[in-house]
Amino acid sequence: MSRMATKIKKVKLISKIEDVDGNTRPVRDLVDKYYSKLFNESYKLETLKVIEDIVDLKSYSGKEAEFFEAVLSSFDTIIKGNPEELSQIIAEFNKKGFNALLYDMKANNQTSLGGTVEKIFQYKPFRKSAKAQWLASNLNIKVCLYCNAHYTLTLTKRKKALFHFDHFFSKSRYPYLSLSFYNLIPSCSSCNTLKSKKEFTLDSHVHPYDKDFDEIACFTTNDLPVIDYIIHGKKNFKSLKLSLTPRENISKKEEKQIENHIDVFALDEIYKHHRDVVSELYIKAYVYNKERVKELMDLPLFKSSNEKLLSPEELGRFLVGNYTLDKDIIKRPLAKLSKDIAKEVGLIK
Repeated sequence: MSRMATKIKKVKLISKIEDVDGNTRPVRDLVDKYYSKLFNESYKLETLKVIEDIVDLKSYSGKEAEFFEAVLSSFDTIIKGNPEELSQIIAEFNKKGFNALLYDMKANNQTSLGGTVEKIFQYKPFRKSAKAQWLASNLNIKVCLYCNAHYTLTLTKRKKALFHFDHFFSKSRYPYLSLSFYNLIPSCSSCNTLKSKKEFTLDSHVHPYDKDFDEIACFTTNDLPVIDYIIHGKKNFKSLKLSLTPRENISKKEEKQIENHIDVFALDEIYKHHRDVVSELYIKAYVYNKERVKELMDLPLFKSSNEKLLSPEELGRFLVGNYTLDKDIIKRPLAKLSKDIAKEVGLIK
């Protein structure tokens, strides 16, 4: 039976994968390797074979048979398809009544067939296997893609990924997407628990692989001048009002996505606990003013007889105490907060 052609579009947030040694490769290569590791290599999952047998042996009839035939014909895209393609499959399956076979919306619970499909796709065995550890290690995403506040690390010696794979498109509602590469979002246990079975779509929420949240939202503080904060004794960081707000010139849809994102993952509450970071950045901006930064740039550390040992961007990282480039915010907790506020107070450009 023919398979639907797979087209992986370039993603904004993660278009390349960087390993722990700093080597990079296109995410597409990882997607293809992931597919091969699941279904072609040793100790492979039996998902594809089981679905093929169900179709060939006509184990189901009527709409249920049509569902398995549709899954088989689009299997490559189900596993490797980008977020938009996965969303299209959901829409197509919904029109044909397939999703209703798997999840009872009135009872808000998975049906018996849905449970069977979830078992066929073998997510639980996958999550406990070396394949999941391999994926986590190769993604090398060190921070939760939802909150950017907690580490997501993989320990080789312990053979364990210290984070969850959240299913952006609910595993209960769409069990046929439970192994989809672009439906496995590295997240902390807190965010995964808060999201739970909530219905996410590309219209309602920001998919980390589909849209760069950093491009549409930024952290800001109230207009408290640095001079007042430092000189006039307003050193109680609890008085700082920290907000995650939409950037200029974004759409109404994106504004709603930001609002939903903040609400689901309780970001306002999470970041109240990190106002001390904002406080330190205010102080650093006062200490490391333009004149002081120029002095630092004139040091031999930056102007050696050979190449500069540190670039202006690396100096910014040193001053801020965190990553400061947009592409690096997935490398360390609170990198986005630090970057946004450091720019706001003039510590970096």
